[in-house]
Amino acid sequence: MEETKPLLKEHDKSFGSFGTQLRVVVYVMIYGCAFETSGQAEPQYIYAYLKSVTNSTDFKAANDSLQAQKACIINSTSASDDKIQGLTSNWSWYISLAQAGFALPVLMFVGPMADKIGRKPLILWNVLLVCISLALKTTIVYMNLHLYYYVVACGILGLSGNFYVFHLANIAILADCTSEGKERSFVLVVYEALLGLGTACSQVGTGYLIQLVGFSYPYLISSGLMLSLLILITITLKDPWKPQEITSTLRFREIPGQLFTLWKSSKQNSKHYVRFLILYFVVYCLYYLPMNGAFSIRTIYILGEPFCWTSEHIGWYNTITNCTVYILGGVVIKFLHVCCVRRKDDVISIFCMLSGVACFVLFGFSTDDSMIYIGTAVGILRFLPISMIKAVLSRLVSKDKQG
Repeated sequence: MEETKPLLKEHDKSFGSFGTQLRVVVYVMIYGCAFETSGQAEPQYIYAYLKSVTNSTDFKAANDSLQAQKACIINSTSASDDKIQGLTSNWSWYISLAQAGFALPVLMFVGPMADKIGRKPLILWNVLLVCISLALKTTIVYMNLHLYYYVVACGILGLSGNFYVFHLANIAILADCTSEGKERSFVLVVYEALLGLGTACSQVGTGYLIQLVGFSYPYLISSGLMLSLLILITITLKDPWKPQEITSTLRFREIPGQLFTLWKSSKQNSKHYVRFLILYFVVYCLYYLPMNGAFSIRTIYILGEPFCWTSEHIGWYNTITNCTVYILGGVVIKFLHVCCVRRKDDVISIFCMLSGVACFVLFGFSTDDSMIYIGTAVGILRFLPISMIKAVLSRLVSKDKQG
């Protein structure tokens, strides 16, 4: 597909309606709510399960209602809390490896397939496998099965491409339905805002669900939401992408070749594109990996002594943190752009990353709740520089081309 050609043909402009955009942003809000409900329960469940195994009692993690005032007492074990936290961290690593190990190859094939079979089939594939994975997790948690089975369920989630396939297909739909410029930017901002709203709403509710009825119900609710979303998308979404009139049969063996077509382009374009791709991938990984792993590690850390946070406390903390990041963080970035007009995006990006470094250092040395709160406030900008990294790298490519 050529970049100079419009995503939609003239007679397909009817698809670019407000209704399509509205449906997509509603989909992502439901998806984010379901994903976050199970995601927030996951490290807490693993921690409680390992405590129950070490305690060698009839304690059942899936049906345990963790009382606020006894959060660190009812799960006390003969083993040190550091050992339990270490085991939980190991299992979190296995789960992440199972998801990422399958998701990466899937993501490599998504790009070529999106322009051959359309966006809707990719969304349905992703939501269906996520629904199956959540249903399996619900059964595993309810029956208190070994964590090996949980890792298998996470592998199925990886086959769906995780959230990234859903996000990629939705962004493609919004690009198909909007014109380039302010309209598209505004729609994408609304998309991200409703995603944040969906995750924030689920975090408080998940905390109270765990406290009152245990871990099974958050997974059950996630499964129900994902199944409802699958039915809703099947019925209401009309794929705006129309394949070309002359198409060849989709051959999976040809897709790997398409992934490396950048090497077959002109030498000049290939040189700059490959340089941009490698540089972006390295920077993105260095930025995203600690951010992605910090959530589970932080949750495991504050569940144990000396913090002994309850599920409601964690839920409110995550909700307030996310709302602050989405609202106040954006305001701060805008302020830096206005007040530091002579500073380039790369300088502001470095400032944001230093905010994250300070946050993690304070977390590591925290001995009470106040240090956790201070670390969170200091790291308010740590989630924001990824869009600025894109801008910086794009400018580097432009300079290389001019050179």
